Amino acid sequence: MGLRTFVLITAVLEISAGIAFFLVPHLLPSAQEVGPLAIMWNRMFGVAALALGYYALLVWRNFATGPATGFTKVFIVFHVGTSAALFTGYQAGYDIFVAGVALHLVMAAITIYYSVKLR
Repeated sequence: MGLRTFVLITAVLEISAGIAFFLVPHLLPSAQEVGPLAIMWNRMFGVAALALGYYALLVWRNFATGPATGFTKVFIVFHVGTSAALFTGYQAGYDIFVAGVALHLVMAAITIYYSVKLR
C-alpha cells in the first residue's frame, strides 16, 4: 500500500467516524452513562474527525510531496493524541476504548512510517 492509498483510507475512516459521532453520538455506552455532556463531546469529536477526514481527502485529490508531508505531521499528532485520550478513558474503567486505542496506535505507526519514508 502506498501513501496515497493510505491517505484515502484515512479520509474514508475519519469522514465515516465523524458522521457517526455527530449524527448518533449516543451509540457509545459511555455517552449513555454520562449523559448530555458526553453526547456534546462526541458531537465535537465528530466534527473534528469530519474536518480531518476532509483534509485527508483534499491531500489525496491534490497529492504531492508538500501536502503529503503536512498530512503525516498532522495525523501523527492526531493519532498519538487520540490514543492517549482514549487510554485515559480505558483507565477510568471504560473497556470499550481499548479498540480505539489500538486502532489509533496502528494508524499512528503507519503514519510515522510514511513520515520517515518521505524524508
